[in-house]
Amino acid sequence: MDEAALAAAGLGPGSCDGVLEHTCYCAIDPGLRPAYRQSVARLIKPQGWLLGLFWCHGRPGGPPYGSDAHQLVSDFTAAGFSQEVWQPATNSSPGPDNQPRDNEWLGLWRRAAH
Repeated sequence: MDEAALAAAGLGPGSCDGVLEHTCYCAIDPGLRPAYRQSVARLIKPQGWLLGLFWCHGRPGGPPYGSDAHQLVSDFTAAGFSQEVWQPATNSSPGPDNQPRDNEWLGLWRRAAH
């Protein structure tokens, strides 16, 4: 994330109680995801939350880029989050092709206290 843009928007370290992530992660090039996780961890107050719907598909290419549900647990844990909810999502809205979405995971993560 562009730190200057965040600062210009008044968003600095610990300025958010929580972040809502709705299939944005799958649009981020996998090489940029570590910076995303670090930025989100920096923005959320200690004990704040990250609530997300993650599309964990294994299709090649992107966007949307694939991810692995087990790897996400490891990556967000390493970024300073503890998992409170991590389960397959049910009853998601269909995609643009009117087909049900598969491999969506619902996660609630809590940022570690410092």
